[in-house]
Amino acid sequence: MDTAIVPFLNDKGKPYQYLYIQVDITAKKETEEAIKAANENLKISVDRLNEAQKIGNLGSWLLDMKTNKALRTPEFYKIFESSMAEFPTTVEGHLVFYHPEDRKKIYRTYLKALKDHQPYQCEARLVMKDGTIKNVIGNGRCVVDEDGELIRMYGTIQDITERKKTELELERSVDELKKSNLELDKFVYSVSHDLRVPLSSMLGLIDITTEQTPIDVVHFHLGMIKTNIKKLDGFIADILDYSRNSRTEIRKEKINFKDLLDDITQNLKFMGADKREVDIKINISDKAPFHSDKTRLSFILNNLVSNAIRYQNTENPHPIVDIMIDTTESEIGIAVKDNGIGIKKELQPKIFDMFYRVSSESVGSGLGLYIVQEAVNKLNGIIAVESEVGEGSTFTIKIPNNN
Repeated sequence: MDTAIVPFLNDKGKPYQYLYIQVDITAKKETEEAIKAANENLKISVDRLNEAQKIGNLGSWLLDMKTNKALRTPEFYKIFESSMAEFPTTVEGHLVFYHPEDRKKIYRTYLKALKDHQPYQCEARLVMKDGTIKNVIGNGRCVVDEDGELIRMYGTIQDITERKKTELELERSVDELKKSNLELDKFVYSVSHDLRVPLSSMLGLIDITTEQTPIDVVHFHLGMIKTNIKKLDGFIADILDYSRNSRTEIRKEKINFKDLLDDITQNLKFMGADKREVDIKINISDKAPFHSDKTRLSFILNNLVSNAIRYQNTENPHPIVDIMIDTTESEIGIAVKDNGIGIKKELQPKIFDMFYRVSSESVGSGLGLYIVQEAVNKLNGIIAVESEVGEGSTFTIKIPNNN
């Protein structure tokens, strides 16, 4: 109960009578308690909503079309890396947060929702103050009154940057798997062909040799067998290089290009046609220490230099191979240039394909340049070729410096 006392005063200002008033406030107390409980529950619900939105990287908003006032949750501002005070008040204003290529799409989606009053979903990119990109997806709905007039819009915006990264990685993995399956098919076919043909040839030569006795015929057949054995050995070596490049981890170490190229050139300089000595010129510009995978770099250079020597122009009396190395703090530039037979323009895009041979007269397995490109890719580099028939070829490579 709630009690009140009201005094009645005489002309001298003294009370001569009192009025006692008692009011039953049970219902009032119950109402106050209910309001207090409702406020507490509301606070709990809001806290839970904010926590759920934080976990889901999702913010929500509500726009009153009559007053043009907007309500947005804290996570909404967090996604935009903005605050309530600095966030633009108009829909047109906050388009500045979006990537320039996505702004028209966002605005068209908003105008269509205003016109059709239909739910919408739109994916776009945000550009943060530091230049980083966020991927977001927005959902919205419209609320109309009995006359079909739009009275409010509400919706959510979710940061899906990590999800997009996962999707891209998954797509990349699927593409790599498709590529691996295709390469495996080509590999199995080529292995069965390139291994069996020399073996069959050797078996035939052995059968013929056992039936003929002249020593010159025996030497001739043994020479052919030796050639086929060398082909098999080279092919198996290429398979091993392919396997090592595909499966071994990158080992970073400081590269001494002088020592590396000395070893390569000494082993290769007499391998050309008619065992002619090739003039190998080396120009190394060490502006900065270079760190990378020595094994892969050795394979890349060995293959490019050996190709430059192998496919020299026999009509040119002075075969030359120029090797240029230029290292900086950020990357290395490698160029291997020769004055050999060159490659036709229409064939140049194919030379890095697995088992591709420019012609039937080409030596080797057709794996060399394919593995070179794969090794360059492993080192996050790029490779290109420029060539003119009869003039020679230049292979250029750029590889990041892992210092």
